[in-house]
Amino acid sequence: LGRGKGRRPTTKTCAGGASHTQMYDIPIDFSALSILYCARKYQFNCVRGIDGSSAATDFGNACHSYFEARNKGDKRTVSDIVTPLISKWNISAADQTKLMLICITFDQQKNPKPIIDTANSPLAEYKFSWPWATYGNYRIILCGTMDLVYQVDNFLCVRDYKTCAAMGTTLDKKIAEYTSSLQLYFYAYALHKYLYQFLQDSHADMALRLALSGQYTMVLKSSVPLPKFDHTPFCSITPYDIINVERILHNLIPKAIAIHESQTISPPEGAAFKMCSACNYYRLCLEKDESNLLDQINKLPVRQYDPTNF
Repeated sequence: LGRGKGRRPTTKTCAGGASHTQMYDIPIDFSALSILYCARKYQFNCVRGIDGSSAATDFGNACHSYFEARNKGDKRTVSDIVTPLISKWNISAADQTKLMLICITFDQQKNPKPIIDTANSPLAEYKFSWPWATYGNYRIILCGTMDLVYQVDNFLCVRDYKTCAAMGTTLDKKIAEYTSSLQLYFYAYALHKYLYQFLQDSHADMALRLALSGQYTMVLKSSVPLPKFDHTPFCSITPYDIINVERILHNLIPKAIAIHESQTISPPEGAAFKMCSACNYYRLCLEKDESNLLDQINKLPVRQYDPTNF
């Protein structure tokens, strides 16, 4: 693929002439998993590092940044928090008012308090990363960011905010898409298998006992006259769900490794799943000549895919 961070492990020579193979870390968060239906999309985003963001994702990031500030106790005025976010995420003039209204509406709600870890850090936009498994010379680093983890009665709940412009039946379809996805179960898996050790004793016990749940909060930016926050029902987390997450990881990660090792442009598999209309790389894939496509992507700015540093 030309430029980009190394996709293969490299061999180094030690003193005395002995050589060893350097391990190569592959970060796998839920976003990476969710695009493995298309080898090319994964390659462009997670290997090549081509920016696949859009105005919609930038708007969502601005909202998340505000929610994080409030969930972590930021007491500044709405304007003081929002103004730099507008600049950072290049929010259009048409969306600036919507962003401000969403933030005001958020403050008017009764929002749950995040739990804290053993370092007294609140679990709001909480980043995690751990070496999950080794495949040959590749270390798989499971990672991600949980928007909010809070306690409800005798269980922990992972809340994920979804900023959405859809309404009516389109919104219903979007909610069904989210509630049937692996995302909340992926985070529950992380809490149960790894993050419990960084939680206070009572919360660690909940994570280990699978006293866990999750919900999506739909941030409806197009709701009239004001934005609206709708919460999906709590989902239950069972041992079967944890087993399924692990099975899915073992099934998908060999594909991710194969894409990292590929020295050619991967095929646009998303076309087989009718997913191209939802892909921000769609216009690149309209180019049918591989050499021309390679020339186009080599001219694009790239950045290393790092889900814990964005």
